[in-house]
Amino acid sequence: MNKRIYEASFVFLRYLIDYEKLLNIKSFDDVNESNIKDIITEFNLVNKNDFLVNIFDHLNFIIREDELKEKIDIIKNIDFSNKNSYERVFKEINYHSKNASSPFISKVIYDIIKNENRSYNNILDPTMGYGNFLIDLNKKLNVNIINGIEVDYTTFNLAKMNFYLSGLNNKKLNITNKDSLLETFKEESSFDLIVSDPPLIMPKEKYDNLFIKNKFDEYYDYPKTSLSDFSFILNNINKLSEDGIYITTAHPRLLFRDINKDVREKIVEENLIDTIIRLPRGIYYNPFINIYILFFKMNKKTEDIFIIDYQNESITKSNEERLLYEIKDIYNNKLIIKDRSKYIHKQEIIDNDYNLNLTRYQNKILSDNIDLLEKIEENKKFKKKLNEKIVITDDIIHKLLK
Repeated sequence: MNKRIYEASFVFLRYLIDYEKLLNIKSFDDVNESNIKDIITEFNLVNKNDFLVNIFDHLNFIIREDELKEKIDIIKNIDFSNKNSYERVFKEINYHSKNASSPFISKVIYDIIKNENRSYNNILDPTMGYGNFLIDLNKKLNVNIINGIEVDYTTFNLAKMNFYLSGLNNKKLNITNKDSLLETFKEESSFDLIVSDPPLIMPKEKYDNLFIKNKFDEYYDYPKTSLSDFSFILNNINKLSEDGIYITTAHPRLLFRDINKDVREKIVEENLIDTIIRLPRGIYYNPFINIYILFFKMNKKTEDIFIIDYQNESITKSNEERLLYEIKDIYNNKLIIKDRSKYIHKQEIIDNDYNLNLTRYQNKILSDNIDLLEKIEENKKFKKKLNEKIVITDDIIHKLLK
């Protein structure tokens, strides 16, 4: 277990002890590596808040005693001056976790949502992680029901702590620990707004599940192997209300790989894509990949797609605010800027064989070529065909030699 999980959990335990006085122990200063398990057991016995049931069950305490003492002491030495400081420290600890959303992405997505200038009755984050984005949306938007889904149990419990610290633990919040891909569409609700920052890499065995593969047969005709890329997107499109919107991050491979072409064709033909934004490099683990934001809209009125392209930019501490302002300004005012933003018509995408790689639609020297990821994909296809021909040739030679 990641040791930061202990730190975050102990911040929440200190909040319950020092701020809400929910335990007999007077202060977190009295907590140590010898009694902390008993303190958590006591909390489970005396707790009467349904929202906090089993809130510490993810802690397996498979950690050396000296390391446990170190984590407890770290939390003891933090100055918590008020209730808000618990929430701030909790978020800071989880900021670098693999399940934490990028603040840059959250801000871009929020600007898109705000520009729609509408209210939302029912919103969903189907890959909510620690719940930071839902908390921010609750503070900034007029939302009646907030829904979140998280498949990982530890992350789910940390999200509950995060919601509790932010004050969002009331009847408007509906969160579950499950895999939304394993629901049938009949079990799912319709949502006015869906936002997601799903994992860029998922285990292959997840998509060998026959239920998941068969789930989309009624709606889309495509090679089943493409599910590993598009399952989250297809799943969420089918959860939208009649005028719902869906904003998600996506790996660039979704936009050009042949294996996903049938899915892209269906989405383009149904006129679901409103905006595509290629973000600057450096947002996630790979400094060379530009993550995309895809904005889907039901009942879209035009057949144009607005694109914003920051392919050749990289995020740094010194330019982050500038980049955020530029993207917001371009999107909100639909600015047409050479090599940066423009409208492309659905027919142009059809003419490009449903390839959504933005490089193909920009007026650059690069537009005459495919970018690096596409070149890698083309090289893989070439090697596969070459190997197939080698096998056929070897078989012919083998037969001739007999």
